[in-house]
Amino acid sequence: MQSFWFIAALIGGALLILSAVLYSIHLRRTSDNRMIKEIITRHCEAVEHDATFSDGLDGYLFVDYLMLLHGKILVMKVMTERGYIFGGDGIDEWTSVKNNRTGKFNNPLKDTLLSVQQIRHALKFDAVEACVLFGSQCEFPKNMPQGVVRLADFDAELESYRGSSDTDEAARDAWEQLVALVHEERQNLHVDLQP
Repeated sequence: MQSFWFIAALIGGALLILSAVLYSIHLRRTSDNRMIKEIITRHCEAVEHDATFSDGLDGYLFVDYLMLLHGKILVMKVMTERGYIFGGDGIDEWTSVKNNRTGKFNNPLKDTLLSVQQIRHALKFDAVEACVLFGSQCEFPKNMPQGVVRLADFDAELESYRGSSDTDEAARDAWEQLVALVHEERQNLHVDLQP
């Protein structure tokens, strides 16, 4: 009987340790997302996450975050690349290097700027900016392209993206139109994807 309780205690202890390790890994993997949401909450009047809207032709544009700041709308794409990042405005494929492994990915600024152009055109509102956010696990050893922000600088950068008081009311009106457009396009996309 004693051996049964000893084995049960060992198994219980092992499960407790395993749970603690898994929870620690989960916290580490999601720390960037929690920090992003915390910073956005502090600076933004309103937020739309995972937004979808028409590209003006037959397709759709997808945006990680649409944010209403004081007098301005910010379109943001979040990148999960890690390691050293090499890229620029006019370069179609960017490179990430981590642990001597090289990976390629499409220039994230292009899609984000296309989204900004489409939103400006649809809303007839020019105070719309683009931003590509890279997490805490990356570095730009050569140069960081304009419109790219690292998570370490995100708090200060969001403050600098704020617009003027002159455009505040217009930004709120444009935001209401944008949110209605995004919700309508989500429904259209859902209908288009059904068999």
